[in-house]
Amino acid sequence: GEIGTAYIILDMTTVGLGIPDEPYTYRIKQNVPASYAIMEMLTEYGYEFDYAGTPDVGFYLRRIRSGGLMDYPDIPENLWDKVLQDNLTLTGQSYSDSLGEFDFTQGSGWMYSVNGVFPDVGTSSYSVSPGDVIVFSFTCNMGEDIGNYY
Repeated sequence: GEIGTAYIILDMTTVGLGIPDEPYTYRIKQNVPASYAIMEMLTEYGYEFDYAGTPDVGFYLRRIRSGGLMDYPDIPENLWDKVLQDNLTLTGQSYSDSLGEFDFTQGSGWMYSVNGVFPDVGTSSYSVSPGDVIVFSFTCNMGEDIGNYY
């Protein structure tokens, strides 16, 4: 059965699309990993998505899709300056209907944090706890632009 609720935030600030007004409320089921929560949130928001692995093992979200999603990307200048400064390889890759790994730079992709911390396990290995706030973010710079400094 359900053991409580968690909140999931889809964050596309790094490409100028911000975050939804309300976090997604996820009803937690016992021993169900975060990968399921993320898939449920994306489905509820009307996105299609591609991933590697399975929800239970090695889940990695490669790309989300929605018509016109990236018609007007607007990477904040300060973040883009940092990408250039870090000499990340630019891919020149971007699509009007999707956002995913290797768009714009070699260091881009989807990452997640829980309560402000980036877990060192993938979403299929993280069990969601009541009250968790999971932020699912797009990075152009290996996580640096979303606060994940190694």
